[in-house]
Amino acid sequence: MSLSRLLQFDDFITTKIIKLIYFVGLGLTGLGMIFGVFGGLAGCAAGLRDRSLGESLASLFGAVLWLVGGAMGAVLWRVYCEVLIVIFKINENLQGIRDSGSNTPLGRLVISPAYPRRPGPREALCYRAQERGRGLRPDDRSRK
Repeated sequence: MSLSRLLQFDDFITTKIIKLIYFVGLGLTGLGMIFGVFGGLAGCAAGLRDRSLGESLASLFGAVLWLVGGAMGAVLWRVYCEVLIVIFKINENLQGIRDSGSNTPLGRLVISPAYPRRPGPREALCYRAQERGRGLRPDDRSRK
């Protein structure tokens, strides 16, 4: 990676530091989950000390929600980071195709059409004749 390519934004540094970003985000998610669970358990203990069953059950439910939400947050953070990596990998692959030096705009990539070619009038006539059992072929020029 040269400095000129970096300054022209031809090379991205995000793919190189995305793992660090992932672990920082995962750590923050885990830290938030731990504080939320301990806060819920502390509220549960305070509710039991004050003999308030409703407060203690609500706090316990909050602690469980923090556990589930933290786990879901960690998974969604992973998916988000993977999507970022995929986007940057697609860009790197497209740059590789562009830099390969081939004459076609897409490199050596061959793209087939999404829909087959419609038959011309002669071919359509032959296909209809074949359906009726006459045996007319597209290369048969003697019959019309």
